[in-house]
Amino acid sequence: MIDTPLLNVFHGHYQMPVFDTGKLKVTTSMEDIDANVMAVDPCDIIISKIAPNQSSIRNTYPGKLTQVTADSQGVRLSIDCGERFDAIITEQSLRELALQPGDRLFVSFKASAVRLF
Repeated sequence: MIDTPLLNVFHGHYQMPVFDTGKLKVTTSMEDIDANVMAVDPCDIIISKIAPNQSSIRNTYPGKLTQVTADSQGVRLSIDCGERFDAIITEQSLRELALQPGDRLFVSFKASAVRLF
C-alpha cells in the first residue's frame, strides 16, 4: 500500500541519467531502462527560499508557490516550476519558512528520489 498520494507524475523521455519532461530535465540514479513516466514522492521534496549550495541534491528548480492546503500528512504545497510539483511539509516548517502563495522558492530532491516506470 502506498502511504503518500500519487503526485508528481510526469511523462517524457528517459536517456540515462536524465528524464526530460519537455519542460524540465531531471537527473535520476536509475540504471538504463526503457521508461516514459517518472514520479517523485511529495515527502522527498525539499523546499527552500534559497538554492541549496554544495549538497548531494542533484535536482533544484526555481518556482512560485501557487497553493497551500491541509493534507493528512501535514501541509501540501503546490509549486509551479514549469511543471507543477506538490510537496508535503510539516506545519512547523510552513511557519518557520513563513510561506505564502506567490512566494518564490526552490524545489529540490535527490536523484535517488526519482522513480521511473
